[in-house]
Amino acid sequence: MSLIKELLKPIFLSLVSTERTHIRTYKLITELAYRERLKSCKNEFARKYAQHFFSQTDEDGLTIEIIGRVSTSSRPTFLELGVGDGLENNSLILLSLGWEGSWYGGEKLAFDHNQSQRLKFKMQWIDKDNIIDIYQESLSYNRTSQHEIISIDLDGNDLDITEKLLKFGAKPNLFICEYNGILPPQSNWKMEYNGEHRWEGDSYFGASLGAFVELFKSHGYFLCACNPQTGSNAFFVRSEYRNKFPDIPNSISDIYQSPFYWIDNKFEHKISPNFIKSLTL
Repeated sequence: MSLIKELLKPIFLSLVSTERTHIRTYKLITELAYRERLKSCKNEFARKYAQHFFSQTDEDGLTIEIIGRVSTSSRPTFLELGVGDGLENNSLILLSLGWEGSWYGGEKLAFDHNQSQRLKFKMQWIDKDNIIDIYQESLSYNRTSQHEIISIDLDGNDLDITEKLLKFGAKPNLFICEYNGILPPQSNWKMEYNGEHRWEGDSYFGASLGAFVELFKSHGYFLCACNPQTGSNAFFVRSEYRNKFPDIPNSISDIYQSPFYWIDNKFEHKISPNFIKSLTL
């Protein structure tokens, strides 16, 4: 047995070394691709402030800069719809900064949230029939009349859910929405509403950036940025703060970011459930 181990050892080390080399090579390619996308980004704001902490890619830096310019609340709160298992989303950065908020989604969290005094989570399917009840419940739990930030990532009926919230009177300073970047920014496409929709990993989901822009414009918002790394999330800010963003282009074409979904930049220390739990306490 000892002889067999000695004979297999160099083969094993070679395989490990090859895997590590592949990881390093892929990480380098990913970084170079991201730098090229940043260089070609026409939105100075997005190019300068995009940064990754807890979000899927580089959304966190945009969020931090926007709230730095528009937030006036002494006790800001957030609502996020569609949070996965809780280890990666758009509002973890806010929890790390001491905010309070509410999460709703159809997936069980990877950590125990029940000890948290700042985070409410409810495992619940979200559709047009229950979204207003969810919204009102979140306001009540967080003891506020308006959330500072609302983030929506439902892989499907996002535009319909957003529209219903806006019509009901939701008026956060910042709305973060996942858009379907496969479509050109001038497109006004959205998927047909289906309360039972489950995303199948294909291009049939959500709505185009143009469709979101038209909706938000009619409710007093402007498009501030799209995240440069993957072209997945759009940031909409209340129009009354437009003068605080002189570095934002006026053209949707100059803000739009094309999709780059194959990016995988998670060759880092893993985000553990215990670490995320600590942010909520």
